[in-house]
Amino acid sequence: MKKTIIVPTDFTVKSLNLVVEVLKNSNEDEIDIILLHAMHLPTSITDLLFFSKQKVVRTLETERFKTSCNMLKNHYGNKLSTIKVETFTGYGQRHMRLFVEALKVDDIYVPQSYKLKVQERNSYDPSNLLKKAYPSAKFLLWQDNDEEVLSNVEDMSGLFFSIADK
Repeated sequence: MKKTIIVPTDFTVKSLNLVVEVLKNSNEDEIDIILLHAMHLPTSITDLLFFSKQKVVRTLETERFKTSCNMLKNHYGNKLSTIKVETFTGYGQRHMRLFVEALKVDDIYVPQSYKLKVQERNSYDPSNLLKKAYPSAKFLLWQDNDEEVLSNVEDMSGLFFSIADK
């Protein structure tokens, strides 16, 4: 059975640890991963006229991040059906619930101790909003013990080697 899962992201390779944990711990045959980015809409009329979620995502996605996502697809083969980024621009729990329902999400995973490091001035960490809107959200205890391994290597191969070492 196919399952759709939301995982918040800050477009760093390190935030993909959450996806790895979800994939490792899931018993599902097929999983669609939605990487959730949250941001406030611009307040200027001019900025709103030219606002594009896709454009924002393209500016935030680094080559390392894209390569890491592709490595995840290759490594988890048939289990990882799709991995895509969705941008949430609403406010409050009700908007978040409607957004999640529209995406037909089955599970939500949020980091328990890791704080996302947003890079865009209008972006924010959606973890708290997800926790409030969905008390049933699953927490992943992902400590920064991997920091020693990943601090020097900001790529997915470092992540896979750190997982293999445990």
